[in-house]
Amino acid sequence: MSKLDSIDYETAQAINEVAMAADRREAAGAYRRHAALLKNWRIVYADTSDQSMLQTRRCTLAGGGHASSLFRGNALWLLDENLLSHRPLEFVCGMGTYLDSNAASLIRSFAYSDNPSQEVGTKVGAIWEFLGAGNIANPYLYLWEAQRHWNDKTIKACHEAFAANHVLAQEQTMPGVEWGRRYRAELREDAEAVAGTFLTDFQRRLDDGLGDALAGEVEMVESMLVRTKIIEYSSRKSSEHKMRELVEFMHEELSTIMVRELIVCADILCRGGQSRLSKKLNSVRNGPDPFGVLRNCAWDLFLPRALDMLAGAKPVEGMDFYLPHIITFDGDVKDIVTLTELRSIALHRPSGTVLPFFNLDPFSWISERLGEKRADELHPLFQEAAYAARSARRSRESIRARLASDREVLRAIISQ
Repeated sequence: MSKLDSIDYETAQAINEVAMAADRREAAGAYRRHAALLKNWRIVYADTSDQSMLQTRRCTLAGGGHASSLFRGNALWLLDENLLSHRPLEFVCGMGTYLDSNAASLIRSFAYSDNPSQEVGTKVGAIWEFLGAGNIANPYLYLWEAQRHWNDKTIKACHEAFAANHVLAQEQTMPGVEWGRRYRAELREDAEAVAGTFLTDFQRRLDDGLGDALAGEVEMVESMLVRTKIIEYSSRKSSEHKMRELVEFMHEELSTIMVRELIVCADILCRGGQSRLSKKLNSVRNGPDPFGVLRNCAWDLFLPRALDMLAGAKPVEGMDFYLPHIITFDGDVKDIVTLTELRSIALHRPSGTVLPFFNLDPFSWISERLGEKRADELHPLFQEAAYAARSARRSRESIRARLASDREVLRAIISQ
């Protein structure tokens, strides 16, 4: 299914009015006003009501883990052309829970180690409890992470993690240490055969271009992080001035406004201390492998973007919406998810394209950090002409070239 190449400005404004409404009633009214423009769009709006049948989950797991969707609150409301019928509606919602590579490696260790630590057992038990008996975690997220170092060792680890995850889902009671022994003695062979079939299909997807497509998405995120460090290290000006430079970089050179990444990068430039990732990058130049750290942080920051993309998936024909959750024991990922909660997403039903809207208004948020004068100077970047200019010149090749060039600039700064 092809993705939506572009959205006209009038439709984009209508989507924004619905998606960024102050409450769900205001959002529903905005959808009705713009129904003709939005007939191919579905808006999923989040709040804290207990009335909606679509409820999200969020909890802290034993062992320091985090499990949640990307949305604020706990209730989701679907706004689409059915809203105009004024009839009671039923929606088919698919649920999927994804493990990052950190969580997947815990399950693998629990299954394949002769003497797994108590900590590993506690964390795996917490994963099983969140999933519930009979429910399997979707493997795609950790496979997407793993494929960036796709060699025999990584493939073997993924094979084992998938196999162990497959068996764990079949347990009716919380697994203890004896589960790993039983897995290795009785269940491993059949589970690894299932995993092998799945990984063969995943390899086909990689060969068909999946790996390159994922790399392009991560390179865009990494470009934001690398330019943020260049701005930070090469200027003695105020954090407000640096923030302006970063917004202009997004408009002029990346040809997109990346709100989630801007929130995290602002925490770096302003030394806000709101995420472990920003604290880690504050001292990146003093480490032995700064570009490895930047790349890993880009992948951490990409994971919520990947879940945005997966929300547009249709694994079951006729499903109205797919709600992904993530389980992670990585503090960097947990902080990013918490710091950048979504108010809503817009789904283009024909193509599966997903547009996230955060629980803050981007321009108001920028105004608070830059001051009224600087924000007014940037205001044209959020208007129709700038929107059209970004759409016309957006190019993956130019982003890749910019990242390569910026790496060399940062390398020279660090080596001074």
